[in-house]
Amino acid sequence: GTLYNLNIQPVIPITLNKDWKLIARAIVPYISSPAPDGGQEGGFGDIQLQSYVTPAGGGKLIWGLGPLFSFPAATNPLVRTGSWAVGPAAVLLTMPGHWVIGGLINQLWTYADNGGAPEVNQFVVQPFINYNFGVGWAISTHVLFHRTGFPFEWTEALRSPRALAAWERRRSAWNAADACRSRLLGGDFGEALAF
Repeated sequence: GTLYNLNIQPVIPITLNKDWKLIARAIVPYISSPAPDGGQEGGFGDIQLQSYVTPAGGGKLIWGLGPLFSFPAATNPLVRTGSWAVGPAAVLLTMPGHWVIGGLINQLWTYADNGGAPEVNQFVVQPFINYNFGVGWAISTHVLFHRTGFPFEWTEALRSPRALAAWERRRSAWNAADACRSRLLGGDFGEALAF
């Protein structure tokens, strides 16, 4: 079957003082994924909140550091982790002309779960490039590299470009490998909306 993903990603800049800003970004993925019976199963994936503290002045090189949180809010059982996870996150980018070129890096670890769910141990590196046409329209592409260390046979990037979810596999099906890796190339075309 085919996997479909729609991400709702509001980005909220908050001025902390004259020198610093907080950039808060929630990622709420709606995922329709292939079901074991050959059909499709749709629903929301786990919600992530990324918070980056960044210098207010910007400059040629823009960076941000902060925490990443993952909340077990999934309604699609095929992508549910059941885990509360937290970890560090960083972003680095430059904006020459109409281009945005940079990358994200983060690590998530489970700090609590609902009992039977697998624990999250996920490292992500995501370089990206974006061309802005103006008035909010843009086209972008990215490569997503991630490594997981929890008992899933396979993990798959589900966000366009930035949501992650995992296919749950029974622990008995887990092969002897301690982790899995994947690389995805993707892209999107969209419009930024201001509220």
